[in-house]
Amino acid sequence: MSLSPQERARLPPPLFDIPTDADYAMELISSRVASGEYIKPNKKVSKRSDAVPDSSSREDHNEVDTDQLSASRGKERGPDWKKWSERAAIGKAWAGEGKRLIKGQWIPDHSSPIVPSSAIAIGQPTPPQDTHTFVSQHSTAPGLITLTSTMFLFTPLTTTKPKITVPLSRLRGVKKTGLIKGLSLKWSPENDEKEVEEIFRWVGGRDELFTRLVGLEGKHWKTS
Repeated sequence: MSLSPQERARLPPPLFDIPTDADYAMELISSRVASGEYIKPNKKVSKRSDAVPDSSSREDHNEVDTDQLSASRGKERGPDWKKWSERAAIGKAWAGEGKRLIKGQWIPDHSSPIVPSSAIAIGQPTPPQDTHTFVSQHSTAPGLITLTSTMFLFTPLTTTKPKITVPLSRLRGVKKTGLIKGLSLKWSPENDEKEVEEIFRWVGGRDELFTRLVGLEGKHWKTS
């Protein structure tokens, strides 16, 4: 059971610790993220028409209907940002290995000069610590967001080194912004009380990233 802040304010002291709707929702999201459950809401499926065409009409238009259905499903689902993010990560791995090869840096005997080790690692089964990638547009450059259970990183497309590295324990808040799926993060640097804000003008799969951030660290943030 959960109560709104206004309703909870009217309760006597023995019942004052009943969780609010926000507390309950945050705890539910946290438990689902921790257990690896799917956290994005299911999309509503439009109801089909009751009208049934005759057999001759179905045969004549079967191929056209199949094509239209495939196109319709593609529009409903939208871009597969997870797939594009993984491709971007593999592309960056190839670029990094290529630069090291051009510079004449030594390649270990156990690695292949044809297939970058970092690209192979991305294709391997997921390790115990889940890693999620999201293509994005930071206020300074386009790049790739990498989220683990403990870290938030942003790496521009032009480099293989992260430009932004934030321990999740130092996150102070996250907010959806703009009309094109933007995201704003506030975090506190070590030994510095002044918060830093990172603005992403666009993030592929923003809603999933937002939910994961809230599920991992949201319960530690101050809410008004």
